[in-house]
Amino acid sequence: MSKKSKFIIWFSAVALILFIGGYFSYCKYSKASKYNEELYRNSNSVMSKNKIQNTIKYNTNLIFRTVYLKSNHIAEEKQIAEKYDKSIIGYDREKLQSYFLKKDFKINAMNGNEVILTKSVDRYAPNKYVIGIEKTEKGEYISIFRTDNEGKMYIEDKEDITGLKTNLLRKEDVEMLKNGCSELQFDTKEKAKEAVTEYES
Repeated sequence: MSKKSKFIIWFSAVALILFIGGYFSYCKYSKASKYNEELYRNSNSVMSKNKIQNTIKYNTNLIFRTVYLKSNHIAEEKQIAEKYDKSIIGYDREKLQSYFLKKDFKINAMNGNEVILTKSVDRYAPNKYVIGIEKTEKGEYISIFRTDNEGKMYIEDKEDITGLKTNLLRKEDVEMLKNGCSELQFDTKEKAKEAVTEYES
């Protein structure tokens, strides 16, 4: 066999080996590329699905919980997103939190069906009667207050300011009347008046 023939055979063998190696490398790369593309597409699909599930819909329930710290009372109110404010439809958690922070509410939990929002206020519960202290020109007196729809206290009648001065009370009682507690909150004025008599003894 001539040198020329040997060279042609050797060159052909090398070319075949390189071709086969290149072909398998291409197949391997192509397969990996397709796998990564599919993985990326599925990942985006899951992320998009989760994002859709965690956005506000028309029928999403908004649950507002207000904690009244003075009486440790929790008031809960439910509303449908569409009736509350149509502008929040489509909001995700970040946008919704920004919206409700202006109203002092924080998001506790959220999904596409329900959002739980809470806020705490240093007041008694709304529409109750409370024993507290009213300051007058003549001094500080034990009084019966009424709370409005927001829990703010006010004197309903002048007669609700009793003749009991706070300087005759124990220091602990005065502190409790100033700071508030659940024992000083009542559903009716009659019950509040009964509780005031305990300070007379």
